[in-house]
Amino acid sequence: MKKLVALGCTVLLFIACQEGDKRYTQNSPEIDTVKQLIANYNSKTYDTSIFADSSKTYYNTKDNAITTAEAMDYHKANDANYSSRGFLEKDQEYEMVVTDDGETWVNCWLDWQGTLAANGKVFDMP
Repeated sequence: MKKLVALGCTVLLFIACQEGDKRYTQNSPEIDTVKQLIANYNSKTYDTSIFADSSKTYYNTKDNAITTAEAMDYHKANDANYSSRGFLEKDQEYEMVVTDDGETWVNCWLDWQGTLAANGKVFDMP
């Protein structure tokens, strides 16, 4: 009987110590992809091969997604307004979460800076 109880405790301990799937991380291939997208944006590299065919981009909205091609056109058109623009290297934060519904999201907090071509005025946006 003692052996059976010891075996049961061992099995419970083994099961309890199993790691579940990661639901939060600050290092992942998905985060690396977002970092590459940020680097492409900063260098004005409009390569869409990094995007999945089903990719949807949301700029400060949760309802009106745009396609990858529309996102690239948007950036190209806006580039004419700035003598320089990009996300700053300082204080970048990235996280990846897996929701209860199994969706994977990469969130990032970046500071953006742009200088207007027309008058040299600098804008900083957190």
